[in-house]
Amino acid sequence: MMRRHELSEAYEYGSAAALHVRIEGATRGLRQIYGGVPTLVDAEIDPGDLYDYHSVSVGFLNTQLRIFRALDAINPERSFELPRLTREAFERNLRTASEALTRAYPSRANS
Repeated sequence: MMRRHELSEAYEYGSAAALHVRIEGATRGLRQIYGGVPTLVDAEIDPGDLYDYHSVSVGFLNTQLRIFRALDAINPERSFELPRLTREAFERNLRTASEALTRAYPSRANS
């Protein structure tokens, strides 16, 4: 079910970040400064480089959208107008955020 709704990678990432430390989670905040001491900085927000924060935020919201779509798929009888309109608005706003990320960081958008 998770593979069918493209949620396996999100599950693996969540598992790595929340359940136990894996190298990816441990190295996000590691900064190697040439000639200096390796330092762990705040892994959530680095004021000197906000791309990672914005990119992870958009990625999280993309996962939420996949979850919303999966919920719609497993409950096809549901015909409530409000959830559909809410998901469509969420999707439009997420598309706007993704486009803003690409415009703000053009050199990193495809990396």
